[in-house]
Amino acid sequence: MTAGYTVKRRRRRLTVKRSSWLPTIAILLLISTAILGCSNASPAAPKASTAGSPAASAPAASAPATSAKPDTAKASGEPIKIGVIESQNIQYGPNYVTMLKVKAKQINEAGGVKGRPIELLFEDSAMDVSKATSAARRLAEQGVVALIGDNISATSLALSEVAAELKIPHIGDGAATGLTQPVKPWTFALTPNSDTMAKAYIGRSAQAGHKKVGYFYTDSGSGPELIPLLTKYAAQAGIEVVEKQSTTLNQNDVMVQATKLKASGATSIMIQNNPTEIAALYRAFDALGWKPHTIGAAGSMGGLGKTVGPSYEGTEIADWWIADNNPSVQAIQKAVLAADPKYNLDLSMPYLAWDDLMIVVDAMKRAKTIDRAAIRDAMESTKDLPAEAVGPPGWKFTFSPQSHYGGPDMPIKVWKGGAWVAAK
Repeated sequence: MTAGYTVKRRRRRLTVKRSSWLPTIAILLLISTAILGCSNASPAAPKASTAGSPAASAPAASAPATSAKPDTAKASGEPIKIGVIESQNIQYGPNYVTMLKVKAKQINEAGGVKGRPIELLFEDSAMDVSKATSAARRLAEQGVVALIGDNISATSLALSEVAAELKIPHIGDGAATGLTQPVKPWTFALTPNSDTMAKAYIGRSAQAGHKKVGYFYTDSGSGPELIPLLTKYAAQAGIEVVEKQSTTLNQNDVMVQATKLKASGATSIMIQNNPTEIAALYRAFDALGWKPHTIGAAGSMGGLGKTVGPSYEGTEIADWWIADNNPSVQAIQKAVLAADPKYNLDLSMPYLAWDDLMIVVDAMKRAKTIDRAAIRDAMESTKDLPAEAVGPPGWKFTFSPQSHYGGPDMPIKVWKGGAWVAAK
C-alpha cells in the first residue's frame, strides 16, 4: 500500500486584470505541482525488511496521538520491527516461534502499538554464540527497536553484550544469573536465574532426605554457574555434592558420565543440561539398571516425559509457569494449538516467549516515542504488570534501575502417570 493524502481546496472567485492573467496561472500551476508532489511523497521511515515484511501503509505520524485506550481497529501503517533470535536445533525452539507468532497476531488484531503493527524478524542462532551475535547485528541494521532471545544461556549472555554495544533493549531467556546481575542497562530477563534454581534443587533434595547428590550439566551458560551455588546451599542443608559431570552441546552418548555419577554414591542427581543430553542420560541410567532421584529445570526437562518413557516416572522439575487450569494459560494453549495442532504443551520454555513479547509491547505503548532508548526506559519502569503465561497465579512483573530480573519462584512438579502434577 502507498501512503496518500487528500487535499481539500475551497473554490474562490479570482478577480485579476487581463494584463496579469499569465503570471497568475503560472503561480497556480506551481502551487498545484507542489501539492501533488507532497501527496505522492514516501513517508520517512526505515525500509521494510525483505523477510516477508509488509509494505508501509501510512507514516507513523498518521497514528492517533494518544493510544492509551485499546484499539478496536486492526493495526496498519509502518510496522515496528522486533528482532527474535531463537535456537531452532533444540527441542523447544520451533515452539518458541509458534508462541511468538500467535502472540504477535493477537497484538496486531487488537490494534498493534499506537495503531501500528509489530513485525517479528526471526533469526536462528543454532545454539552458536557467533551466529547469535552476527544475527543481532543484522537485525540492528534492519531497524529493529528491541531484541528477544535466545532460549539458552550461552547465547543469551552473548546477545546481552551486543545489546549493550548497540544500545538495543533486549530480553533474554537464559537462566544465567549474569544476564541481569549486576544490572545490565539494556538487558532484562524473566527466566528464574541460577541462584533461584540452585535453591530449588537443593531444597527439594533435602526435603526428600538425600545426603549425597550429583550434578549433570552442560559446560556452558548456566551449567558451570550453578556449581558454587549448589555447593553453598548444599552445605547449608547438610548435603554433600559428591560428583559433577559435564557434557558439550548435542552429545548423544553420556554413558561415561552416568557411570561416574552412579559410582559416586549419589542418590539424587541435579540436572542443568539440554534435552538431547538429558534424554541420553536416562538411556544410560536404563542401561546401568539405576534409577536415582532426578530434578532439573522445567525448560529443558518439561517436554521429555512422553519421549523418554517409563524411566521418566518420578522425575521432578522446578517449574515457573502458571497452572494449566488458569484461564489465561488455557486461552494461550487454545490459540497455539489452533496454529499448530502438534504443539507440545508440556514444554515450559516457550511460555516465556509469550510474556517476553507482552512486556516489550507494553513498554512500547507506554514509551513517548518508538525508539530504542525510550523503549528501554519504559521497560525499566515496568511495575506490577500481570503475567499471562509464566509464574504462579497472580504473578506480576516489575523492573527497576536496581533490578532487571523478573523471574518468579519455582514450585516443584513431578512426572506421574504421564503428566506433570504438583509435588507434595
